[in-house]
Amino acid sequence: MGFDISSQNKTGLNLTMSEAIEIGDYARFNIDAWPMLLRMARSYGWKPAGTQPGPDYADHNLKPTVEWDGTYLTNDGQVVMAEDAAALADAIERALPDIPDHEITGKMVSLRPDQLKSEIDLAFRDLIAEGMSLIATNPDMSPYELFSGEMKQQVIGFIKLCRKGSFAIW
Repeated sequence: MGFDISSQNKTGLNLTMSEAIEIGDYARFNIDAWPMLLRMARSYGWKPAGTQPGPDYADHNLKPTVEWDGTYLTNDGQVVMAEDAAALADAIERALPDIPDHEITGKMVSLRPDQLKSEIDLAFRDLIAEGMSLIATNPDMSPYELFSGEMKQQVIGFIKLCRKGSFAIW
């Protein structure tokens, strides 16, 4: 099972079943959608337990002396443990009735310089000022709007992945 929430080639996170990499269980969320999904889950009762560093933590140009902070927001191979994955699935499942089945339009927009917030977006500020377009997730969109329509099925697929146990974030 696999899916890509973004139709664009934007930096994202691959979520892979820790014990099932060989059978291809994964999900893909872009850099905007993943934090929105986590925020939505928190609003439905998920209490993040924190991630565990993956087996390659010291090999990914990270200083082994740096203490792992349990983040979900990088793609360093960190592991979401099975109990936390199940709690995440429960919270997202509680949100499903509030996510429209029909497609909400306007998910992707051309950002104006004043809408740039992330470090990645800020790197494009001068180029946008010179007339280049940066197409990104609409910053005014709620998670319910973003995950509406076809994306709702992708969220359901992610719930199923979470129910299978721990997974790594790459």
